[in-house]
Amino acid sequence: MMESLGPNPLGATLFIAAWHQLRRTPPDWREGMQGFGERYGSDFGTSLVNISTRFALAQATREDTLYYPCSCKAFWPRVRHTLTATVTARGRVDGHKVFALPTMVAPYVATTAAVYGWYPHRYNAKDAFRMGNFGLLDYYAANVSLEFLPSLFQKRGGSLITRLHLTSPHKAPNGETEP
Repeated sequence: MMESLGPNPLGATLFIAAWHQLRRTPPDWREGMQGFGERYGSDFGTSLVNISTRFALAQATREDTLYYPCSCKAFWPRVRHTLTATVTARGRVDGHKVFALPTMVAPYVATTAAVYGWYPHRYNAKDAFRMGNFGLLDYYAANVSLEFLPSLFQKRGGSLITRLHLTSPHKAPNGETEP
């Protein structure tokens, strides 16, 4: 519930809608508050489809797609861990690493729903694929932020980061996901 309606996704959607408003994406939509509302609604709808698809597929494939920060301290192993964690998940039976089908499919399902559901008619499957690629990049950026931002804020009083649920007490040992 927090991943779809909590302060993080609502704030991220606000930021993304503002970015789309500045870039006039899609250009067919209006400017001003009406255009911003269209973009916010579109981005929020895409996010809901994305999260719902990922959770449903994760349940069906019995995978844990949550991000677990690395227990390592060095910078490059942590970066490698974030990239690996973007394309892998933990099997729920024994916790072994598996290809993260839900994470890899959900962005494309969400952008396809947006393109064929509410985007202007000139958009097509090629646009949905392009936007889905950005969705995968968003997953990686989110993992990087979950890996590095909590430690930055803890040095300056991490209570806000904890209240926003950006910390996880579970660590993955040495860049690997644990059961």
